[in-house]
Amino acid sequence: MSINLDYIVKARSQIMETAQHMLDGGISYIEGSRLICGLLEQARLERYDAPFVVFVAVDSETDHLSIGEVRDRWHPDATIKFP
Repeated sequence: MSINLDYIVKARSQIMETAQHMLDGGISYIEGSRLICGLLEQARLERYDAPFVVFVAVDSETDHLSIGEVRDRWHPDATIKFP
């Protein structure tokens, strides 16, 4: 397997940007954790090393929750609205 350093650097940059958006309130921690988990392999980072294991735990414990575009497609009676 060849290593494309540009690809790895781009994935790591996306992880940093996602984490910053989470801190800024631009995306939820659940959505951000899912995005970060999806990038870990591309970034050649170990899922169970700190600090990434936290994102893996959030993703794992909330995988039954619908968020983002998927939630928008649910029937209005199937979602709980928070003030």
